[in-house]
Amino acid sequence: MRVGIDLDNTILCYDKAFLMAASQVGQVLPENLATKSQIRKFIRSQQDGELLWQRLQGLAYGVCTVEYAELFPGVQRFLWRCLNRAYDVFVVSHKTEYGHFDSSRISLRESAKACLRNNGLLDTNNSLLPCIFFESTRPEKVARIEALNLDVFIDDLHEVFEDLEQSRCSEVRKILFSPGSDEMREDLNQVCTNLTVCSNWQSIDSVINGAWVHSELESAVRIFNISSPIQDIRSIKRGGNAGVYNITLSNEHQDNCNEMRQAFKLKIYPIDAKHNRLRSEFEGILNLKKQGIRCLPQPIASNPDLGIGLFEWLPEATGQQTKFDPIDQCLQFITQLQQQSRTDLWHNFPSASAACFSGSAIVEQLHTRQQQFEAARILNPALDHFLSCDFHPLFADILTWSERNWPKSGAGFNEDIPRSQQTLSPSDFGLHNSIQTPKNTLVFIDFEYFGWDDPAKLVSDFFFHPGMSLTDEQRRQWVLGCLDIYGHQLIPRLQAALPLFGLIWCLIILNDYRDEVWERRMLADDSQKLNRVEVLTSKLRQSKRLLGHLRSDYATFISNYVCS
Repeated sequence: MRVGIDLDNTILCYDKAFLMAASQVGQVLPENLATKSQIRKFIRSQQDGELLWQRLQGLAYGVCTVEYAELFPGVQRFLWRCLNRAYDVFVVSHKTEYGHFDSSRISLRESAKACLRNNGLLDTNNSLLPCIFFESTRPEKVARIEALNLDVFIDDLHEVFEDLEQSRCSEVRKILFSPGSDEMREDLNQVCTNLTVCSNWQSIDSVINGAWVHSELESAVRIFNISSPIQDIRSIKRGGNAGVYNITLSNEHQDNCNEMRQAFKLKIYPIDAKHNRLRSEFEGILNLKKQGIRCLPQPIASNPDLGIGLFEWLPEATGQQTKFDPIDQCLQFITQLQQQSRTDLWHNFPSASAACFSGSAIVEQLHTRQQQFEAARILNPALDHFLSCDFHPLFADILTWSERNWPKSGAGFNEDIPRSQQTLSPSDFGLHNSIQTPKNTLVFIDFEYFGWDDPAKLVSDFFFHPGMSLTDEQRRQWVLGCLDIYGHQLIPRLQAALPLFGLIWCLIILNDYRDEVWERRMLADDSQKLNRVEVLTSKLRQSKRLLGHLRSDYATFISNYVCS
């Protein structure tokens, strides 16, 4: 396959470069502006804005590029997979040699190449971008694409695709990179044939490369200096976010300390621009292990550029096992995390994914999650009816009740709780993310979302998680045990917040309606690829059941357990 890719705002993200360029010219920007498109819109609305914007472009694409331009998340992994599949990859960029109003005459092209070099894409033994073409005009760019006889071209500008449509290579597959939106513009779809819109590089990777194949997985293992013959690679269909594989080595020719282990878990993390999942899990577990916490898998190695990690493989218990108390083991581990939270070691560790430190943060997350279903609701009337007629009215009722019952002492509904009241949380914690060992102990896995959070959210997530089938007695044991750990002063906030978190879980259950989530699940486990309608129907039923439970009990959840 021959793959062509645009450079600016497709491979390289210039958001920070434009912020720095504005600072260098003394332009004060509103605090909420973070992206190039937001800055462009604001600057052009000012007096003489077009001239100022051209000046900023010259700085951002020139002197600010080397230090402040970044690779879009997932680019490097996509290019590495293309290299492993022996695809021919070409960068075709519309970039003049020098910028507007740049008296210093800094080469924009050399600045871009220096940035790519700093990010490991150029001048390596197996360069991920062996061919780069800079063209001074858009017609020259289109002509270059024609001459390269490409199978696919990726760009962030729809105008390029409209030009291609009029050229001799109109049949080339066109992928419009549109960060933040997968929606197909109807007018663009009428103008351009063979067009796909992708909001992130993981989606592009899925469209072009699809599921990981055996040769790629073996190459990923070799990155970690494991040279022994690989006996078997087996996909582990657990969860649905990351790709997880059991790697078994041959008993022969084990040359280094890593290879003294015969089996590993290879984990390929989803690309998440908002939360570094690999760092949360690998660094988090590594530090916890150093502090003597044993009920976790041993991290072996990681590659942040590719978003992959290697962990020890843990055998699970088989056959008849003696009874043990899983909730008690969960509480023992949470006690250890709370003890760690009171040390200085974790001061700079990031927040958990989707952390909520106030009532208003929970509500904001609810609104954000609802907005993520806008496209799906158009195509799924049953989903739209459920959200409009069932979910929204109960949301309004619970929000009013939660605001009224939020504790009057301490942080208010709109105020973050202080760090002293936060805790380290796995965030996706529960028996569904544990392995029972032959010694009848639990090892807790999947720390992709690990970080600081409100204990009320940790308690609520475990309480509602659809991956577990807890009895009422187990829920009572969990709630009372957590109150012993975090203190009974948590009760008022937990009672007011828990129904809101329950609403969030109603929406999380429905995530498979979102195309980007479904694509991610299929990369991890494609066994349900042909059964999406059945899966969605089941998820909708599950969400309806939880909503019905909330409707009948939201005001008494915690009091039922604490007072009984």
